[in-house]
Amino acid sequence: MKCCFKKQNISKVDMNIRVLISFILIVFSFLSNIFTPLIMAFILLLTVFKRSCLVYRLLKINEDMSLLNEYAEALPKYNPEPVLILNNNGKIVFKNKPAKELFLESETFEFLYEDKNIEELIEQDSTFKIQHTMKNKKTYLFTFVAVKDIDLIMVYSVNITETIKANEEIINI
Repeated sequence: MKCCFKKQNISKVDMNIRVLISFILIVFSFLSNIFTPLIMAFILLLTVFKRSCLVYRLLKINEDMSLLNEYAEALPKYNPEPVLILNNNGKIVFKNKPAKELFLESETFEFLYEDKNIEELIEQDSTFKIQHTMKNKKTYLFTFVAVKDIDLIMVYSVNITETIKANEEIINI
């Protein structure tokens, strides 16, 4: 497990609230000529920039959120099948290790979805599947899941080469 002092334990909402409170403290400090609130404001801003709060850590506030983020981050990274993330222009912004091996130099995925408009897919939260045989003669089933909330398309793939061979053997019997 990673060092507990490097974990980020502040949500975006917490960050926004801390920035707002810091701004109010800075204004109050200058208007009242009391500089203690100014120190408090800078400490709050420091926690925003570090995305980590010692008090939260001591009281175990948002610990579940931090663990959930670590687990979610590990899912695509350690998936044994290729996983990609495409931005709204169709450019690959994330490849896990199997995807890097499969798509050595590819920065786009246009050969699979050339007849589809990426922005429309994202806007509609669409999901579709495409079967494609790669140059290495392996056949993959690609599932494209558009996520409007984050303006990205998740691409999950499964090697179905053995399944196709087994189906062909059954048909030929």
